[in-house]
Amino acid sequence: MDKCMKKLNYKEIFSKINFQFSKKNSILIFLLLFIGVLLPTLSGSSSFNFWNKLYNILNNPIYNMLLFISIGVNVIYFISDMINNHMIVSRYNNYKKVIKIFLRYIAIFTIYLMLVSFIMAIAGAIIFSFGDFKMINHSVYDIPIIIYILFFLIRSIIIACIINSIIYLLSLLLNKFIMTIIILLNGSIFFLISYDMSFIEHFYDMHLLYHYYYNSINYGSIFLELIVSIIQILLLIIISKIIFGLVTRKKRDLL
Repeated sequence: MDKCMKKLNYKEIFSKINFQFSKKNSILIFLLLFIGVLLPTLSGSSSFNFWNKLYNILNNPIYNMLLFISIGVNVIYFISDMINNHMIVSRYNNYKKVIKIFLRYIAIFTIYLMLVSFIMAIAGAIIFSFGDFKMINHSVYDIPIIIYILFFLIRSIIIACIINSIIYLLSLLLNKFIMTIIILLNGSIFFLISYDMSFIEHFYDMHLLYHYYYNSINYGSIFLELIVSIIQILLLIIISKIIFGLVTRKKRDLL
């Protein structure tokens, strides 16, 4: 496939799949995001400081559960849309490249939803901070909390993109009902796991479940948390590569 044709494939697939939110789809997804922000905002820390409120929303289990369910719902709608456009997708005979195109689309839309949820979290924190915007430091690392929040957000987006890609790849191997159960269970894990070990001093004590990286678990230093986060991301990338290999080796139709 030459470069010209490759560009054409990207444009045509993205335009003709026409995955635009219908009124029903957008209401469901944004309602989940709204509830995910509202509940932790109302039931969070007693502090009215904006930065503290924002941080408490971002690492709240309710917020993250509904965020990942809404992202998963997007994958289900995306798969359904592909089924409706089967003839368009089937025109491209390079199975691996088509999957990569869809993975990039899912990554873009995951980033979009993550940023929308973050903006909603900011709005909620502003409303319930009552004008207290005083900059505070992280309780353990003694760095401005805004620096940690940016680190937390970037890590959250990267992990979410990889997890959403894994969900999509699994959808090519499993049926829609099983994938719906997986998405719901994946979101529910935020409530099922224990956060008792809230301080980690060595990288070999790191949690393997990615859900812990959306919670306020503290480490011996910010450098240690950075190293552990990189290890976790690399592990998820390896898992996604393995599943990608299984999908591309399996001789079946894309849908």
